[in-house]
Amino acid sequence: MRCFGLSFGVSFLLVTAAMRFFQTVRRLRARQAVAQLGHRVCHRFPTSTKSQRSPPAPAIRLGALPFIPPLQPSANAGVVQTGGLTFLNRTERVGWPPAWEMGSPPKLWRYNLHYHDFLWKLPFDDAVTAVRSWIDSYPNGLDRVGWDPYPVSLRVQNWCMYFFGRHRAKMTDRPEVSEMLWASIFQQIAWLQKRIEWHLLGNHILENGAALSLAGATFDGATGDQWLQLGLDLLGKHLDDNVLTDGGHAERSPMYHSRLCQMLENLSRAGNEEISKLVQEPLKRAWAFLPLVSHPDGGISLFNDAALGIYPGVAELGMERSKPGVFALPDSGYYGALSNEGNYVICDAGPIGPDHQPGHAHGDTLSFELSVGGVRFVVDSGVLGYEGDRWRTYARSTRAHNTIELNRVDQSDFWGVFRVGRRAYPRSVTFTEDDRGFSLEGEHTGYDHLTGRPVHRRRFRWIDKGVLMVRDRIKGGSPVWARSHIHLHPDVAILPLSDRSLLLQRGVVSCTVVLAGAGRLSVEPSWYFPEFGCMYRNYVLVVSARGSELVSGFCMAPGKVLPTFDLERGARVDDVVYGW
Repeated sequence: MRCFGLSFGVSFLLVTAAMRFFQTVRRLRARQAVAQLGHRVCHRFPTSTKSQRSPPAPAIRLGALPFIPPLQPSANAGVVQTGGLTFLNRTERVGWPPAWEMGSPPKLWRYNLHYHDFLWKLPFDDAVTAVRSWIDSYPNGLDRVGWDPYPVSLRVQNWCMYFFGRHRAKMTDRPEVSEMLWASIFQQIAWLQKRIEWHLLGNHILENGAALSLAGATFDGATGDQWLQLGLDLLGKHLDDNVLTDGGHAERSPMYHSRLCQMLENLSRAGNEEISKLVQEPLKRAWAFLPLVSHPDGGISLFNDAALGIYPGVAELGMERSKPGVFALPDSGYYGALSNEGNYVICDAGPIGPDHQPGHAHGDTLSFELSVGGVRFVVDSGVLGYEGDRWRTYARSTRAHNTIELNRVDQSDFWGVFRVGRRAYPRSVTFTEDDRGFSLEGEHTGYDHLTGRPVHRRRFRWIDKGVLMVRDRIKGGSPVWARSHIHLHPDVAILPLSDRSLLLQRGVVSCTVVLAGAGRLSVEPSWYFPEFGCMYRNYVLVVSARGSELVSGFCMAPGKVLPTFDLERGARVDDVVYGW
């Protein structure tokens, strides 16, 4: 019997793993699936890494407009020159010139090293020293992270913009530097052309296209024209796929959307008419989107894989802040509003990402973030890192977001570092704007696989005075254990007013929370990851209940006035009644 039980258990695990794998790969696009197989074969049986010999260096034709540099808030020339580099809030002693082959830092840190973003903090001669060192000591190879297509794409863009854009005049006086850079860029582009990231698509293939387009716009002649055309073809085929009608990035990450804005703006400044014409419309849409998904403090909302301090935000890009009012971004699934007093809400009622590339997705369907008086009160988890440890697993989980978790199960099946099997889809989403604010209601399919097929349906009601009412309905054929989460910023202090109400205080700004309906309130410790490599203890308000039909909710209102709240009639704040 013991052997039978063990055999059954192993068989069950194998079937479960097979189903998860099937759910993951069945949504890949045909070319993407074939490229996934090719990518794995390529790494098992490496192809030749012999470099092509470059032709004579051509003339430079890059435009003279200033480019938007990478965001490197902790770097400066003095620190870099003394051998210290900080990426993702982690500092490593790399020496000067940097040691390019490093085994100890995480892969994403080493990726950042090979992007060469830090060049923008260096004077010209030191930047030349760093690049010459990289060229001499870091030849191509499939086992080297600096030659992965993604860092190649970002490095080529940085080299073109920094040397042939910002320091174009100096390059004219230093033909030997121009020859050196041309020869290396030629090799890198030749390498990249054979390794376009068809297996990933998404933001990766946009970066491949941007590198080819920018290199083509930089160098005159037949070779530059060839690169330019290939880059334009890639961007032409994939910009509409990645930039939605409402301007949002298809992967629903405000962080990668910030990068999209920076990348498209820089391409528009390359001085090439074909590139400018191609990016003009998607750039206009993307540019209008970013302020809407940014809090009054100027930082992005942290839905899906998102972190502060990685890419330029509204201020760094020179954008105007969002004006008070309601906004609806139905293609992305983000809805919200900003009041004159700095009260801001953003709700997520959209897909976790494109079906063929959900690698940056989190379990945040029907989640929200809230700022009161210009500062953040209710926050999403953010992201700590991409190394696949337990913190990555937690950051993606439903319990790390401001929504409801049933039976301790995630809305979507997150596994590996970037993979998703079964996934939640929003449905029956309705949005209405009125003279007081907006109403948003919807549900999702994330728990259809559970016994009784329970459904979580949530209704948001926002009043322009900063009052947020949320009503949750759980309905299914079998009892479930429901946990509703409200994650608070680490600087928020919690003062109990009663067993069903709390006063939240951050500095001089306060907010009152009142609960209604089913469930028991508890305050539990949690984690907040606003930046890569940074984790802070915070608290989460949890409302727990069990049943097959549950109705619960909460009201959040700015100030210290305790509102009365009813799940059917709405809330009374300062003798004003706000209905659903």
